[in-house]
Amino acid sequence: IVRTETYQEILSAKDILPERCGEIFKLAYMDMLNNEEIAQHLSISINTVKVQKNNAKKLLRKSLKHLYPITAFIFSL
Repeated sequence: IVRTETYQEILSAKDILPERCGEIFKLAYMDMLNNEEIAQHLSISINTVKVQKNNAKKLLRKSLKHLYPITAFIFSL
């Protein structure tokens, strides 16, 4: 139950991300694509993927700080 509720909160918080950042977050953490696959899929550089993933993690950490222990573990992966 906790995992489902946490997942729902992350999905809701994802909506605060800028469009491209949210798209990269979804591809990386929900569709489980690696950086190279995301870069090819979106026709962008791997470095851009890395930067956008880090930006997404920072924004979501702030938004989900009330879930800190769980999100800290998730985003450390």
